[in-house]
Amino acid sequence: MALSARVEPDRGRSLGHARLILAGASAAAAVAGYRIRREGYQASNLGLRGWQVSEEMLRPIAIEEQGDETVLILGPRLTRHLEPGPVHLVLPGMGEVGFFWPDTIEVFDGELPPDPVIPQEPPERLVTPRPPPPADDATVILRPAVPPSPIAAPIAQVASSNPPIAIYAGLGVVVLIAAAGWWLLRETEESAAPTPAVVTPASPLLALPGPLPAPLQPQAAIWPDGTDDLSLRDVVGRASDGAAIFAVAQRRQAAGRHDDALVLLEEAAMRRHGPSMTALGQLYDPNGFVPGRPFRSPDPRAAARQYAEAERAGDAAAATLRAALRAWLQQQADGGNATAATTLREFW
Repeated sequence: MALSARVEPDRGRSLGHARLILAGASAAAAVAGYRIRREGYQASNLGLRGWQVSEEMLRPIAIEEQGDETVLILGPRLTRHLEPGPVHLVLPGMGEVGFFWPDTIEVFDGELPPDPVIPQEPPERLVTPRPPPPADDATVILRPAVPPSPIAAPIAQVASSNPPIAIYAGLGVVVLIAAAGWWLLRETEESAAPTPAVVTPASPLLALPGPLPAPLQPQAAIWPDGTDDLSLRDVVGRASDGAAIFAVAQRRQAAGRHDDALVLLEEAAMRRHGPSMTALGQLYDPNGFVPGRPFRSPDPRAAARQYAEAERAGDAAAATLRAALRAWLQQQADGGNATAATTLREFW
């Protein structure tokens, strides 16, 4: 059976859940995950935080069997980013199939629980054990045992038998040792006397024409200068963080490359960069909307969502724009606009 897919609302679950029904695919094949992509967009891959450049493997929140068909249950964290239109489903090892995302899937834009945190290995398993350090840093030097002197033995015997004689004998031994030491030291000094060295005059140094030049310093890479010719994938791959992606997005926006700017802003927003979320909200905001940069019409609901996310991310600039959008929506709601009234309830 050829692979096919269709989508319908999940009436047995809360708002925002959908049933992706697959024919020609087993439940075991769907366990490994799937991907959803769209045609005609640079940000063509769907992730849990929206459309993006990089591919992301998705997994359903549940898998059910419906006769010969396999049903993947998709949650609101994913369906909130899908709009009615054609998309493609990719099942690793099974192939790719196109289907139409219907307009019957209601979108849930409320607060969702945070993404699950993947547990990591305990720190002690990640650190390679090292041998214990020595008790101290002192170096222990082993010395060979010195045999007793042939003179000391008789002295010891005499000392044990007659203490007065031992005293005189000990003094005599001390005198003999001192005399022998003086003679040996004199011989050593004479043999170690330094030989007069022959001093050769040094060659005169060559005079330099001036001070030594300073060493050349490597020039640091400048970001975002030099990124104009990079593809979006390269920009995202090389950028150090969301702020760097945002800088390139602003540069391309100023150059009139609005589609590129949109994709980069979405990527930076995925990294929880507040100013990028605010900039995204301005693209959708009916206040000051400019057609073709890059959208043909405003989307107040999307603007409200981006401003709310930007405030949660700590961007203070979003507060004023969000307040102005709220006033616009209230005016529209007072005039009988049901969509504006719904947006006010969802985001304020």
